[in-house]
Amino acid sequence: MESVGFTFFRSLWMIDRAIINKWAIFGKLFGFLNRRDGLIDLSDNDDRFTR
Repeated sequence: MESVGFTFFRSLWMIDRAIINKWAIFGKLFGFLNRRDGLIDLSDNDDRFTR
């Protein structure tokens, strides 16, 4: 039972890490594009991600 809970928790952690890494990559990309234009708007980025 303990091992099953551990593997379940670890799989959740891996999924969470994958999501964080994906958001970090997109954040760097859009952050670079926005910095080039001279404005950084996080809410605008979030809107673009969810669409």
